[in-house]
Formats: sequence, structure tokens, C-alpha cells
Amino acid sequence: MIRPMPDPQERIRNLQTICFKLHTLNQEFDQVVGFLDTYIEDLHHLVAAYPRLSDAHAVLGKWYRSKGEFTQAVIGGHNALAIDAANLSKQAWLGELLRECDDLPALFTEIQPQLLAFHPPYIEIETINVCNAACVMCPASEKERQAKVMPLSMFQKIIDEVALYPVPPNISLHGIGEPLLDRQLAERIAYARERRIPYIAFVSNGSLLTEDKARAVLEAGVSGITVSIESIHPSVYEPIRVNLKLEEVIQNVMRLAQLRDQLRPDLSINVARVTSEENETEEEAFKQFWRLCLRPGLDRVFSFPRHNFAGKYPSPFTPGSMPCSKAFSAMNIRSDGTVPLCCVDTSNAYCFGQVGDRSVLELYNAEAFQLVRWRQLAGSRSSLPLCGVCNVPEAGEPSVSSGL
Repeated sequence: MIRPMPDPQERIRNLQTICFKLHTLNQEFDQVVGFLDTYIEDLHHLVAAYPRLSDAHAVLGKWYRSKGEFTQAVIGGHNALAIDAANLSKQAWLGELLRECDDLPALFTEIQPQLLAFHPPYIEIETINVCNAACVMCPASEKERQAKVMPLSMFQKIIDEVALYPVPPNISLHGIGEPLLDRQLAERIAYARERRIPYIAFVSNGSLLTEDKARAVLEAGVSGITVSIESIHPSVYEPIRVNLKLEEVIQNVMRLAQLRDQLRPDLSINVARVTSEENETEEEAFKQFWRLCLRPGLDRVFSFPRHNFAGKYPSPFTPGSMPCSKAFSAMNIRSDGTVPLCCVDTSNAYCFGQVGDRSVLELYNAEAFQLVRWRQLAGSRSSLPLCGVCNVPEAGEPSVSSGL
């Protein structure tokens, strides 16, 4: 069982001083090549010791001596490795550091379980699983699960834990539902902002983005809002986004852009569309339209290839054996606190536990979750339930027009 760290603020300051930060090695590699040569044997040891950790990140450990002498050590390279306190303490320079800082051994003992785990870099928290639309490519209207709003206390528990990670994750407050139906959405955003979550966003259909709600989430400190709009033509949009009116949604996005400039100029507004036969010919016209109200260099337009939602909907891509990045780079938490495999696992075909019973870190590193990752890396994705009929990896990543 992973124990919560007492006195979180003090521990985080210590952790930031003596522990590691995740970075790519690109910018600082030249500075640490010499040190890497010295510790290459230990690096190989760490790779062998922690094969379960994926190559999601490069890890650069920055350590400082108490006397102010700067020492850098490469603790990880291509793999997202953890700090092995026992192994590192054998190094002469760290031994000296430990002698100079009486509290470090106890701190190592306390934080080692957290460091040995694989931390989720991105978490989607579904605060509500109800939607006001019935989109043709989304299972939200299938009513597979009982309508549920996540209790605020459960949300706060999640945020309180992940805020203590060496690198807190980015958070998106959406799932299979419309976030703006959640009356506590702005309160949740403000709570995450107070806990210094680096990036807080949500995805919406935009129909409920009234002036009052837009002001509330902007003032709460939201970092990014993505609005899903398949077309700028009502005859195309409204048969896809059933129950919604395109004119209202466009007006809401334009007003959001104006309020953003007044209240939160650094907010990123994204417009996303799922490509299909109905809208595939209007991409350039779509981008030109949104240039009128969005800000080049900050806002973006996404085009997502239509995937089959694990065999539920038609899609031109054939499922294969390519590992799916969602199993390695994201975590999903449903409104009832359960943790499924991914955003496509809408009926919880995989359920790794519940955040009311276990920590987020334990759930993300659950043995069953790790087994799915390993089978995907071994080329056995097609043998996994749900994954075998899903074509998300084959559909590919979205095309992004960042410059509008």
C-alpha cells in the first residue's frame, strides 16, 4: 500500500530540490554525456530492473549538493525509469550528500514507492456521464451506464494525490458526457488550479457554452477548451450532432473568443472535427472560417480520423497489432470513480479498480493494466478483448492546423 506523504508542501519542495524532473534529453544531453559514461553500467542495471516501465518519457535527474555544488546525473535515458534509492546511494557523490543532509535517508525511504511507480502524464476525469446530444459516432446516448455525477469529494481526492507527483499530470475534465452539464465544473477547475495542476482543459460540444458558463470557467482558471464541430454547414453538422443547432454553437465559440481576450488571454481555444464522408471535402473552408474568430499561434483546428469505438461504429481502418499509445500515455477515471482501460472502454470491459478504494498511482500501475501494456508491446493486441477489434492506432493521430 502506498502511503500518502505527510506535510505535502514541505515534501514537494524537498522533492523538487533533491529529486528528479522529467525532461527530454535533447537540450541538455551534451552537458551530461561525460557523466553518462561514468554511470552507464548503473544505467543498464536500471533498465534491466524496471522493464515494466514504458519508453513514454526520457528522465533527467537533477541533484544538488547542500553546499551549492552542482552535480547532474542521468538516471534514465530512453526509458521512463525510476530512482532506485539503494543503488544510487552506493555512488560516492550521493553518499556525501546523504551525510550532509540528515533528513534525506528518511525521505528516500518514504518517497521510494512513489518514485518506483509509473506516473500518468495525462488524466481524463469524467465528472458527469450525461450528454444533451446524440452524436452518430459517440456511445454517450447508448445509456450503458447509470447517469452519474462525480462527487466533489472524490474529485478533490484525485487532485490532492496527483498534485504531489514529481511532475503533476495534465487534466481534462471530460469523458462520455457533456462537461457543461456539471454544475460544479467551474468549482472543480478552480480547485485543480489552486493545487497547481499545470494544464486543465475540457472538451465540449459547445451548445451549453453560454456567456455565464464561459465566464465561470474562464475565471476559474481553465487552460484550454476544445469544441467539437464537424462542419460549418447545418445540413452536414446537424445530422451528425443530433439535437444541436450549428448557429448556436458557432455564436457560443465566437463569444468565448471575445471573453477569452478580456478575462484569460492565454487560454487556448481548439475546434475539433471528426472526419467522415460527409465533411471530408471542406477542410480548407473549415479552417478559413475559423480564422475569423480564433487567434493564430495560440488556437488550433484539429481533424480526427473517425475510429470505430472498439467495433461499435463504421470506420475505414482495419484493426491491427500496432500498440496503442492510450494504454501508455493516458488514464481515464469515470464519474463513479472506476478506472477503465481507456476512453474507448465505455462499458468498463476492463476495470482496474475504483479511486475510492485505491490510490490513482496504484490503479495506473495495477498488474492487470501492466499486463495489457506488455501484451500490446509483444504484438498481441489482437488477442486482447476490446483492443482486438479497436482501430484507434490505425486511424492515427489528428492532423493539426496550429497556424490557422
